[in-house]
Amino acid sequence: QRVRLQKGLFEKGIDASPGFCRNCAAVERFEEFRDDCPNAGMLEEENIYLPVHPGATRKGIEIMCREIRRLLC
Repeated sequence: QRVRLQKGLFEKGIDASPGFCRNCAAVERFEEFRDDCPNAGMLEEENIYLPVHPGATRKGIEIMCREIRRLLC
């Protein structure tokens, strides 16, 4: 789903990229917590970075939100 979302946003001129959030529960040192963090793996695979910067306008953010809803619903 992340690839479809990223591609759809890119087609609308929104430069989103795959996130780089690491699943700490997958690191050997924290392996004992793996079963306690079922969403951590999903987040690592599905998160996406959206363009955020001081010059972002309300209208631009609303357009981005509308496109995300359209692509996910």
